[in-house]
Amino acid sequence: MRLTRRAARIYQYTAFFFSTVSLIFINHPAIFLAPVFILLTLTLYVFRSIWALRRISEKDFEVFLTISPNILTVNDKSRVRVYVQPRLDSRLKTEVNIQLSEGLKIESGEAARSGVISRKNNITLEFTVNVQRSGLLEVGPVEVVVKDDLELVCKTITIDSLGMIYSFEEPMRTRSVVIASSSAGLNYPGYSLHPFIGVKEEYRESLRSEHQSLRNVDWRRTARTNGEEVYVREYDRRRSSYILIGYGSGLDLEMPQYGNILNWIMGISMSYALHYLREGSRIWLINYNDGKPAISEMTLRYGEFNLRKNSIPSGGYLIYISRLVDPEELNVLRRYLGNENFRVNILLLDLLDEVSSLVEDRVINYEAERLKRAASIIQDPVTIVKLRDFMNSFKRCLASRWGR
Repeated sequence: MRLTRRAARIYQYTAFFFSTVSLIFINHPAIFLAPVFILLTLTLYVFRSIWALRRISEKDFEVFLTISPNILTVNDKSRVRVYVQPRLDSRLKTEVNIQLSEGLKIESGEAARSGVISRKNNITLEFTVNVQRSGLLEVGPVEVVVKDDLELVCKTITIDSLGMIYSFEEPMRTRSVVIASSSAGLNYPGYSLHPFIGVKEEYRESLRSEHQSLRNVDWRRTARTNGEEVYVREYDRRRSSYILIGYGSGLDLEMPQYGNILNWIMGISMSYALHYLREGSRIWLINYNDGKPAISEMTLRYGEFNLRKNSIPSGGYLIYISRLVDPEELNVLRRYLGNENFRVNILLLDLLDEVSSLVEDRVINYEAERLKRAASIIQDPVTIVKLRDFMNSFKRCLASRWGR
């Protein structure tokens, strides 16, 4: 809650004008009482406005934020639309602002707008942003500045409506995945051993025109038929699963060979996860965000790949990638996930090989001890992974057969 610039100027101009006049007409009762009356009336109005605005909170507004598309490459454009509507019956003078991450530039439209809103009269903002760097970029939160009728007092309300834009240096492609079996229960990724859903190969007679890929042709068995019959391997579908991929602290670093570590890791993990998404799994991304976790669901609809803000799933398999620089990180994550039933696998990144030529030996020894100490106190399965081995370790996690 604060005074607007208009209120401050009224106080200043009133005091300056009447102090100047009072120097000319010294001890005149009208000159003495006039500024006192004006300032007292203004102060009482300000107190009344403060009392009225203090009851307005984040719960009194409904905000919808859409970004399309929100997974794209650098220099592409994305359309942002924000819809703000109050739940109160009264009319409110408001000013709506949307914060943008560094790397997003407004191409057309505006990210701010002011006006009077009510249940029947909302504010809608539409603008286009140009993505100028790769990585995870944020659109939001939405700030609503509520003012009184004379615009003397204002209250800034920050609404936790956050949208994510992820940009790649190059168009993302689906990566090949590890073939493995899984004996775990439901909602875990990997191949099932169920007789109707699994990795068991079956052969069938097929025409050449029906071949989708020459890699699936069993050439040895086809050769035994002297070319009269063609045998094609058929692989059953994976089971659908709930997968959460988390990105923790200490990853926003620049390395000569990899660039930004967080961007590099997200690019690899999302490209592998896309294969599971196409096979029916649901995948969420959790960004630790310096102690303020944000979750988004990956969606694939009509060939368009997007991130959509969604609630935390009731359970599933969490792969958490971090350096655990923040000592309270896991506690914050547990409170954020609540009592939901998750199977957790932590990949603790070891960057010592990449920084060994840049820092002193004592720093390397300290970091090595810190990683070992962090791994020893974690109750969930944890693997210390070097950056060059991250790709294989992540693939093994996705195709994990570990039970609870």
